[in-house]
Formats: sequence, structure tokens, C-alpha cells
Amino acid sequence: MKIACWNCADGLATKRAMLDRLDGDILVVAEVRLADFARVAPDFAGAVYRPSASARGLAVFARGPGLQVRRFRVPGQAECYEWVQAGGVDILAAWVKSAGDYVRPAHQVVAHFLRQSRAAHRIVLGDLNLNPGFDGRRKSWRAADLVGHLGRHGLRSLYHEATGEAMGAETRATHHFTYNAARPFHIDFIFASKDLGLVQFGMGEADRWMGAGRSDHVPLWAELRLPETHSIRAAAGLAERP
Repeated sequence: MKIACWNCADGLATKRAMLDRLDGDILVVAEVRLADFARVAPDFAGAVYRPSASARGLAVFARGPGLQVRRFRVPGQAECYEWVQAGGVDILAAWVKSAGDYVRPAHQVVAHFLRQSRAAHRIVLGDLNLNPGFDGRRKSWRAADLVGHLGRHGLRSLYHEATGEAMGAETRATHHFTYNAARPFHIDFIFASKDLGLVQFGMGEADRWMGAGRSDHVPLWAELRLPETHSIRAAAGLAERP
């Protein structure tokens, strides 16, 4: 099973070829309009849409059967999240959207998910809109504390495991603010349980994914192996289509 996350920056129906390039079994896509979701969803065996207070929401697409949506009352004012289950893995799909602070709602939702989930294997992925490098002198609701909380529950960032880079000191950006390559940020993540062994991780190249008519984000993907004999391939794009 493949799983990927990507903030498409609106216009998903016109970016269908880019979505197909990921070739994922499970796709978590942020900034999707309901009309675009309705056009794309019939191509998948399962599809879930979580609206937000704006015109865009979060979409989860599944190519095969078995996608289950878990009841998930999002605490506080946080949006936009969905809790799904596939292949025995609990997945928190996220697009952190807030009128003000991004970190506090992310803390609230992730903590709620970790308390409620009883699955042995868990994944948190998407556009979290935060990074420990932004914490500065902040004393509470820090991104570093959220990462630490995930770690205490056995989840680690796959980008950092694959690259060996320190959290907050990433050399590759997942987002160009206002499509400006001079304003790079690393704010998209895939966290996975430590017992899901990392086979392969990757992320899209900026010149293929970001820019006018494309997006201001690149996708992330990875391949994970369950402790049992079969594997869960948690993120698509392992062989991107040209």
C-alpha cells in the first residue's frame, strides 16, 4: 500500500496528471475545493472530504477498498483533519489551518488522535504548517514539543530519519511562500511508528512540482515495512511518472 501527502494549492481537477504521477494507494491532498473533489473522487475506490471554514478542504483518496473513516471530533478551533484506517494502520491526515497560531491546534489534534487511537501502527502526515526552527523564544505550544510528543508515542519523522538532518535545520524545502523560491520553508511531514521500518523515502523536486499552474508545495512519500512479513508502502512517488 502506498500513501502520499501533497498540498495542491487549489485547482486539483486541473492538476489531475500531477496527482496521477504519485500513483498512490492512499493520497492525502490539502487545499482542495469540494467541486474539484467531486470531479476526482469517482476515479478512486474510496474518497473522503473534510471541509474547512474557507472554500478549500482536505481530501483523502484510496485506490483500493478498505478505507475506513474513524469518528473524529476535532478539538478547539483546529482544522482541517481526518482520521482514517487502512491496512490496520491508523492515519491522521492533516492540513493545519488556523486564523492565527498554527502550533496550538496541531498540538490539540495530534494529542487527541494519539489518545484515541488504539492501533499498533500509526502515521501522521500532511501540511502541518509548522517547524521547530520557527519556535524562537516561544515558551509554550512549541513545534519542538509537538515533535517530542510524537516521539514519546513512538512516531518519528521519515524525512529526518532518511536524511540524518536535525529537526529545524532541513536543507530541502517543502513549501515556497507565495511561490517565491527565495522564501523556502519545511512545513510538510510524514511521521510513522518506529516499528514501521523505513524502506525508502522521497520528496518531489521543486522544478517539477512548484510554480505557476502547479503548487507552492512538493509531495512527500516513503515505503514502510510492517514488523510482519507484508509491507505497508507509506507514500507514493517511489517511481514518479514523467
